[in-house]
Amino acid sequence: MEDFLRILKQQDGEVTAFSEKLWCGLLDYATAYADGHLTFTFKNGSTFED
Repeated sequence: MEDFLRILKQQDGEVTAFSEKLWCGLLDYATAYADGHLTFTFKNGSTFED
């Protein structure tokens, strides 16, 4: 989270486009399954499934 906040503070104004640095600052890892779905696990422990 500290990395994310540090990177966010470096942004000029509102974030309106995808930022690889911000994404990597939040994401811990992603898991790809054989059936094609993905699970994203964030550094705070929360997950998102697609």
